[in-house]
Amino acid sequence: MKDRTTGPICRDTATHGQSWRVVTLESGFAFRVGPPLGAGGQAAVFLARTVPDDQPVAARYLRCADEVTEARFYREGVILDRLAELDAPNIVRQLAIGKDVLGTNWQLLELLDGDSADQIRDLGPAEPRLVAQWALDLARALASIHAAGIIHRDVKPGNVIIERDTNRAYLADFGLAKDLECEEEDLTLVGHPPGTNRYLAPELVPHGIARDGRADLWGRAPSCSNGSPGPDYGQTEKASRFCIGSRQQAEYRMSELWRPACQGTWPASPCDV
Repeated sequence: MKDRTTGPICRDTATHGQSWRVVTLESGFAFRVGPPLGAGGQAAVFLARTVPDDQPVAARYLRCADEVTEARFYREGVILDRLAELDAPNIVRQLAIGKDVLGTNWQLLELLDGDSADQIRDLGPAEPRLVAQWALDLARALASIHAAGIIHRDVKPGNVIIERDTNRAYLADFGLAKDLECEEEDLTLVGHPPGTNRYLAPELVPHGIARDGRADLWGRAPSCSNGSPGPDYGQTEKASRFCIGSRQQAEYRMSELWRPACQGTWPASPCDV
């Protein structure tokens, strides 16, 4: 399991007159670092503003710089750059990535005014039409990245950001993503499937490997539904049985929400979006 440091990517609450530290990457991309937005074991996220156009962004810096963590960090950057070139929809976009003059690793992401899907779920049931919209947004995002030969491998409510003004859903945190067209070494723990236990597809428990995008689709239902995940049983056969039961319940709940909300327009496959 990996800690989440990309969301929620919150609204800009900065004071323009505040003096912030200026950071310049080796590429020449410059930004001013402001107050913190969140932190995890390996990285922290700050509110930042680009220089000289003063646009608000999320600045993520890597605190744990061991070889594997840094390699995973830059692999995520390569994947996000590729998705940006393809104009993949409903993806939290990367603006820049690299080292500053002190050797600190930074990643600049677009700043969304919203909350993660798990935070919204904690507020109570959402309207069926909103749930259907989030599901369609995630379907578009996943269809696009899968067509590019990329699998996310950690689709869960904490990695889905709901934009406040538009109620659109955006997929975030590609730290565990894999490019199926690249033969590079897998940077996850040996013997452990990448992802978060309680959102893993059952075929990945305890030691499965996601070979295509179907495991990502499995995580979409609990990312949109109003239900809560069950207890974390870990990567065991018991967890596999739990995953099957809870996902079946989530899919049923989603189908009951989608049917009246989409009025017969729900696609048979994400690729139909």
